[in-house]
Amino acid sequence: MIVLFYSAQDPAAVHAADALKSMRPAEKTQIQGFEAWHFRSSLNPVPFDLVELPFRALSFQDADLFDADLAVFLSRHAGASGRPCFTCHPTGNFGEPKEGFGGAPRTLSRASAHWLKRFYLALKEKTGCVSMEATHHGPTLQTPTLFVETGSDEREWVKPENGRLLAESVLAALEGLNPGGKVALGVGGTHYCSAFAPLVEQDWAFSHVASKHSVDSVTKEMLQQAVAKTAEPVEMVFLDKGGLPSAKRKEIEGWCGELGLAFESV
Repeated sequence: MIVLFYSAQDPAAVHAADALKSMRPAEKTQIQGFEAWHFRSSLNPVPFDLVELPFRALSFQDADLFDADLAVFLSRHAGASGRPCFTCHPTGNFGEPKEGFGGAPRTLSRASAHWLKRFYLALKEKTGCVSMEATHHGPTLQTPTLFVETGSDEREWVKPENGRLLAESVLAALEGLNPGGKVALGVGGTHYCSAFAPLVEQDWAFSHVASKHSVDSVTKEMLQQAVAKTAEPVEMVFLDKGGLPSAKRKEIEGWCGELGLAFESV
């Protein structure tokens, strides 16, 4: 079962949830004590549940109790540029979590590269403006987890039409075919994965990415953890040659060799 979560405190997420309720038949219920909606009728190509949280989603560590095959958090995205955009990314922290951003230190959530690719491509098709973000906040879960977000400031979060675009993208991802792809990790470069995102539109699918902002926290153990917590077998580690200090790049290449992981600079 796929479970979608949204915070009642997040206007972007509320608009997306409201749009989903208007686009597919649902039965209101409660799950684990939370207000929820079952989308399980014969009119829904893929069954899923939608759960309302009365608090911010970033620290919702109890999502594992839902025993979901995939946890998807509808959310807002805050970006310094304020540029209208939609984003997606897995969750966890390569190092210490930023204050207020949730999750355990040096702990990654389980991630599915194929699901992330499905959402990325659906967002691109439906909105025309999508960014893949590096792994950077909580919650950290054993359930395969990703965030899909409306960005990048309050002017965009409060627009119902953006909520509908996010909802349409979610349904397209859930109900579409799995595009598959060879699975990779990414290290270095920008928070918005500028060197790696083009590969998602080719033959690759990414799970965890450590941007240049967290690359100092990448150790051999964290690399092992990223591999272990990817639902699909990892075939490659891509290194952003323009966004990774040469000493760190050589260190990571050595760890890849020790772990039997292929690597390539892009």
